Amino acid sequence: MILVFLHTSPCGQAMGQVCVKAVSLELHVSGGTSRLMITRSGELFIGSQHRVGLPYFGANGVSARSISSLFLELNVPGWISSKLEVGTGPGGRVYVETIGSHFRGAAGLCMAGYQDHNPDFLSPAGVPEPSLSRFAASWRLSGGWPIHPLPRVPPDPCEMNHQSSTFAAEACSVLGRPAFSLCHSKVPLTPRMGLCRQDGCVCGWPCVCAAIADYARLCTRLSVPVSYLHMVSDCAVTCPDTMQFHTCAPRCPRTCRSLSLPHDCERQVVGEAWALRPGCEAGCDCLQGMFYHELQHTCVQRSQCPCYFMDAVYTSGEATLTQMGTW
Repeated sequence: MILVFLHTSPCGQAMGQVCVKAVSLELHVSGGTSRLMITRSGELFIGSQHRVGLPYFGANGVSARSISSLFLELNVPGWISSKLEVGTGPGGRVYVETIGSHFRGAAGLCMAGYQDHNPDFLSPAGVPEPSLSRFAASWRLSGGWPIHPLPRVPPDPCEMNHQSSTFAAEACSVLGRPAFSLCHSKVPLTPRMGLCRQDGCVCGWPCVCAAIADYARLCTRLSVPVSYLHMVSDCAVTCPDTMQFHTCAPRCPRTCRSLSLPHDCERQVVGEAWALRPGCEAGCDCLQGMFYHELQHTCVQRSQCPCYFMDAVYTSGEATLTQMGTW
């Protein structure tokens, strides 16, 4: 069994504005239980205290790595993949994807994509809860904020603030522009526009940008890539001078560290664990033939990359003595 936890906290000025701080995976196997947590600042913790660097490859095939300049990923091959958007601001996108036959056994507080059954208001015990507040409380892990009684259908945040409603409607209208038109038949526009509008009324541009980016990601996964950032300056992504932003950057970023890894990232992408997923995510990427130097935070030629061995970094021409001789 695999459990996925979202760690959130209130943030910003608006009521209901939430930041996702981290995502953790808890893997229960016959040999015991292991837990990994990855934060939006790019830190990875094994258990509750032990911090390790990225990329990480552990037992049972569990891995954690950066898959673009915008996303970090926790993955259990053949089971589940959890992606967390890098950053510290309001909102924040999290994608949890189950693989193959495990999809039907999935349950949780935020579920989507069910084809022939409706899990709304089901508690972890599989019992329908009579109210939204009791449903939310049933999935809460511990402590946290008090759960106040709520109506079964939450109020529309845009109805509480006319000014926010006007802003959100205008900001989200970009989804209806010609740049997205080829995608409208694949991903219905009306419900997405409504979700974008509600998010915009809660926390402004950060949530609007996340909603637009999510729609564009769905379009890309359905082979309709959309370039939209030039139309929404408030959602602009700033890349380093030596990098360019792509709506479909490779899932296996070209980095200096990747050259020293024994693991074949491309094989993981096209293997069983990734069979149903496209091989790209939005983000900044080095120009063709260049590799990202993690220590200098810039793209360099392959010959300028350092070597990585046993968590140590060696520059070109440097020698070290190991049990296998001098390298």
